[in-house]
Amino acid sequence: VKPVDASWGLSYAVAFDVANLLIKGAALRFGFRFWTSENEGPEGRTVDLDDSVFDIMVKKQLGSDEFGAYGGLGVGLHVINARFADRIDEKEVRDGVNVALDGVLGMQKSLADRGFISLFMEALGSLMTEASHVALHVGIRIRFDRL
Repeated sequence: VKPVDASWGLSYAVAFDVANLLIKGAALRFGFRFWTSENEGPEGRTVDLDDSVFDIMVKKQLGSDEFGAYGGLGVGLHVINARFADRIDEKEVRDGVNVALDGVLGMQKSLADRGFISLFMEALGSLMTEASHVALHVGIRIRFDRL
């Protein structure tokens, strides 16, 4: 496994948690996210790296719906597109589909009665052979099961 690149980029995500499982507070999470970054390689060459991720994980709620933490683990399908500013040969292409171990750790704070709307902050990580990375997301969660 290669080390995580130290670079900044943009990341967007949407996720759907589906039904509680047999374990109270656990759900299946289906997600899609996209991230892009510009990295400088060891030779000083620039590469634009995009990753479209489709993942499924089991997510467990810790604490209450008012204020609590959660974590999850699953697998992700990563569709990677890499563009070198000055590609030398075809061996440098990192494009392709990779399977990864994906995880999430987060916190949420309810803004409305019964947790219908809440703020969240979470870290999403992907461990794979080509482009392991961590993304930080902040946003608003809407729970339709609380209507």
